[in-house]
This record gives sequence, C-alpha cells and structure tokens, in this order.
Amino acid sequence: MRFCKKLCAYLLTAALAVTTLAAGACAAEVPESLKPWLNSKTGKAMAQMAGEKAYIEMSVGGETVTTARSGGKSYTCIQLPDDGGKYVTIVRDGYTYEILSMPSLVLKSQNETAPLDVSLGEVKDVVEAEGVSYTITPARQKVGDKVYDAEILTLTQGEVSSAITYCFEGDTLRYVVTKDSEGAESITEYKKISTDVDESLFELPAGVPVYVQTAEGTLVDEAGNPVDMAAFYALFMQ
Repeated sequence: MRFCKKLCAYLLTAALAVTTLAAGACAAEVPESLKPWLNSKTGKAMAQMAGEKAYIEMSVGGETVTTARSGGKSYTCIQLPDDGGKYVTIVRDGYTYEILSMPSLVLKSQNETAPLDVSLGEVKDVVEAEGVSYTITPARQKVGDKVYDAEILTLTQGEVSSAITYCFEGDTLRYVVTKDSEGAESITEYKKISTDVDESLFELPAGVPVYVQTAEGTLVDEAGNPVDMAAFYALFMQ
C-alpha cells in the first residue's frame, strides 16, 4: 500500500536522522512519538543500513541484491537467478552509471536525486499530517525451520492497517516478512549487514564502452560523438 511505503520512508528517515544527532544531544530533541521506533531493534537496524557507510547483501524473490554506500557514493547489484546475468548501478560524482553484463556496456546519465536532509521534527510533522500511526510489538516468527525473535511494525491510517515483521538473531536483522492483501507472504533474507565497504565497488569496469545520455535524451560516446543507434540496438540482439 502506498501509505505504508510512505511511512516506512518516514521512519527510515527518523532512524537516519537520529544517527546524525550531535554527541550529547538531549533526549528532548527526539519527538516522543518517534522514541519507540528509534529505540527498537528494527529502528536501530534501519539506522545502520541508512548510515554514511553500509554494505548489505539480501535475497529477494530468488534474486540476490547487494547494496553499498560510502562517502556520497552508492552501489547496487542485482544478480538474476539461473545465471541470468547481473545488473549494476553506481552513483558517484553527480552521475548514474548503469552497468550491463549482456551486452557488456555502461550507460552514463546525470543523477538528479536530491540528498536526504530531514530533521526528526519534520518527520514527526509529516507523519502526523498524513494521519498515520505505528506500533512496535515484540513477537516470535518462524522462517523455514527456525523460530526467531521478532518485532512487528504495524502501520495504520484510518481504518486501514498493514504489518511488517522483522526477524532477528540477537540484534542482527535476518528476515523481513510481509503479507499482501490476500495473505500471501513475501520474505526478504538479509545475508549480511556491515559498515565495512570495499571502495572498489564504486569503480567502473575496465575496457567496457561507456555511452552517455545527454540532457536531450540522445546517446554519445565518451568523446561526445553521436552514437549510431542501429548499431547500439544491435548489441542487444547478439
């Protein structure tokens, strides 16, 4: 549901904001309504993943997704199942680089994503303006053959509510379980969450041609020469 995604974004912003509070900041600076989220295992896990440096490996719907962030740069790799290749996106220096494996090439475009800069007070105001509330409830959740300590995040707007279950080993997030409107479960497995980031992830592969998308939507090579589009599309037919 759209409102659930929106509130999750607000709560993630809250988790990120609390990690950037100045040392010695008093508790009064944290809105009372956000304290349960910020003090929960789930809120702390989200704060770690939203921090300045983060490396995350997860499995979603049979696809392995790896994300990394460091020094304003970001990396996302989607490994398709059954040797279907991988799709990599790198954002750095104001540009987005889409790295394809079949065919082997890089698409470069201007990155227009604005940096996230929201205070805890602004998060509280937006949540209240949307008429959305949340609760965090301790629970136990079975995934596969194992039962995990869990927290259930319940999001409510009017008479509509939705729940997301976060499963932990100790304080480490392992699974996120959601259900659609028909009760079908979707499980995301978190294989690794770390603040150790390999900076080489943000480098472009050597020897791979780079095609640049201009503001007008056309393609040029790195030297600025127009690309023969027929030849470009033919690469995908090989």
